[in-house]
Amino acid sequence: MLEILDATAILIAILALFLVIRWFLRRRRALSAEPIIELEKLVHCRACGSMIPEGVRKCAFCGAWQRELMNP
Repeated sequence: MLEILDATAILIAILALFLVIRWFLRRRRALSAEPIIELEKLVHCRACGSMIPEGVRKCAFCGAWQRELMNP
């Protein structure tokens, strides 16, 4: 019975370590200076006119799907 409790404690410790490492990596990635989406070229949403990055398929402001050619 004691061996089962020891194995369970080891598994819980490994899981906790995995979760801490995953949290740390996500935080480091979120705080990095590299942008996830290039914001060099902004275009207008065809539905609401908000400025969104080129290549985004759905407007974050109004939720409208964009066509392939966003601006002529």
